[in-house]
Amino acid sequence: MEILQSTRSRKQRGKVLAFFAAATFLIASCDKNIDTVVDSGTTFIPLATGQYIIYHIDSIYFNDFTERSDTFHFQLKEEIGDTFTDLSGNLSFRLNRYTRSDTTPNNTSPWIFKNVWSVTKFKDYFDRVEESFRFTRLKFPVVEGGKWNGNAYNTIDPWVYEYSKVGKKYKLPGVSFDSTATVVEIDDELQISKKYYEEVYAKHIGLVYRKVIDVESQESGSAIPIMQRIKVGVVCEQRYVSHGNN
Repeated sequence: MEILQSTRSRKQRGKVLAFFAAATFLIASCDKNIDTVVDSGTTFIPLATGQYIIYHIDSIYFNDFTERSDTFHFQLKEEIGDTFTDLSGNLSFRLNRYTRSDTTPNNTSPWIFKNVWSVTKFKDYFDRVEESFRFTRLKFPVVEGGKWNGNAYNTIDPWVYEYSKVGKKYKLPGVSFDSTATVVEIDDELQISKKYYEEVYAKHIGLVYRKVIDVESQESGSAIPIMQRIKVGVVCEQRYVSHGNN
């Protein structure tokens, strides 16, 4: 009788241990699944008709023919328009663009229509068609060090875009963003030329900053930094002001 009871106790203990082992495995599996869920980064470029972002633009154009530079300050509004099917059968959005010269805070001057670009968000990347040139601005998932050819679908030479500072905070005058991703599109400096293109995207907002330096100089062999001897090109900054929905 004691032997039978002892055998039954061992069987019960075995069942209890097996139950807890299974439960532990399930909990561990659930935790593992939670840990491996990754935000692909599509929230860095939300798209819905009526969304808009207003930017402040500062740009300097250098003209080697006139040997002078011209400075421009204005505001740019980019608004997501209606959807349409492009020539490749993809669902795209019109990107309606407007400008105004009044850059004072809280100005209410009317917007002047500029042009229409288009944007398309695919499973693996995000494209903007700008003046008939298609650029792959983002690649999904958005991960630190991720690289791709931003000019894969246009006739411009390949540029290797690269992610940096993914998930980092970013500050602009009067505003900060909790989670951003920086895209360095090109960083190339020689004695007679410099190209630096950078974009910063904020989660649930989109593009919040863009910097372009694309300049040339004819003075090779100079010890003077190229930014102090520009002959031709452009230097431009595009900074977030506000966003909303119409």
